[in-house]
Amino acid sequence: MRMFYIFTILLVAIFSCSGGTGKNVSEIKNSSDPQYALANTNTGESAAPVQQKSSVAYNSTDMLFDIEQDGKTGFIDESGNVVIEPKFSSGGTFSEGLGVVQVGDKKTGKWGFINIRGDFVIKPEFDYAFPFSDGLAVIEDGKKWGFIDKSGKIVIKPTYERALDFSEGLAPVRNNGNTGFIDKSGRFIIEPTYEMAWPFSEGLAPVLKGGHWGYIDKNDKYVIEPKFIVALPFSDSVAMVEVTHKEGFIDKKGNYIIDLKYDQAQSFSEGLAAVEIDGYWGYIDKTGKIILEPQYDFAGMFKNGIAAVGLNYKDRYIDKSGKIIWSSKK
Repeated sequence: MRMFYIFTILLVAIFSCSGGTGKNVSEIKNSSDPQYALANTNTGESAAPVQQKSSVAYNSTDMLFDIEQDGKTGFIDESGNVVIEPKFSSGGTFSEGLGVVQVGDKKTGKWGFINIRGDFVIKPEFDYAFPFSDGLAVIEDGKKWGFIDKSGKIVIKPTYERALDFSEGLAPVRNNGNTGFIDKSGRFIIEPTYEMAWPFSEGLAPVLKGGHWGYIDKNDKYVIEPKFIVALPFSDSVAMVEVTHKEGFIDKKGNYIIDLKYDQAQSFSEGLAAVEIDGYWGYIDKTGKIILEPQYDFAGMFKNGIAAVGLNYKDRYIDKSGKIIWSSKK
């Protein structure tokens, strides 16, 4: 279930082969979960999927949320009801009606996709897989990355060193040590000239070049010049950025709308963003007002009105009032 939390760092890690200026897993607790660290290019170890921050529009008919009990992964609905009993080795939150899950050993087991009844619709045969986004899912096969459709057919062959979600028709992929953007035919629309990149969101994509992050449009033109240590995709018309070890939020002109004052921060989702203050996570609105006081060990993005958090050594899901709707047993 913690796949919600460290996602930010994991996606940066997917593209960092030589340790750039992006944060590493040891520095951050937000977004998804440390146990789901991505492939290490030095050891060749596989990774588990992360819930990606994308422009996908989620709705209650296709969203289930992963939970973990006694070492097994299952799924709940947004009311906290268990819909699929914990039985998988690992898994990630549903997207576009399908959930990505692992069977077998957590290190070597294979990944596939299930429906909301828990039945496999794409058999587990991949070394690694992301949730669906923009109709396609990233898969790893033999240490190369490609894309499948919802029938399980490989539509873009695994030829890339790394790949992230399709969003707004484009996906960032790494080739020969550099990152660019391809369309759904596998053709480069933006040539691989960047050190790292996030998927497009709201017409802009964060890219890393020369050790700093900026934002480009789909014509490969800078809209916001590279000057940030860390930058996340736009969400709710604002984006989280980091400068001098503090994080805040900018608008699409690059103006700060919430000052650089947080130790760490998540992207906004459904009007709220998780922020870390003095070692604990809480939630703010777009004015910077604290809505839920910092009290959590980690905190994820809200989706369908609920968010995954850690509190008192337990994994939990909360609603926007802070009410706990599900809690782990441990």
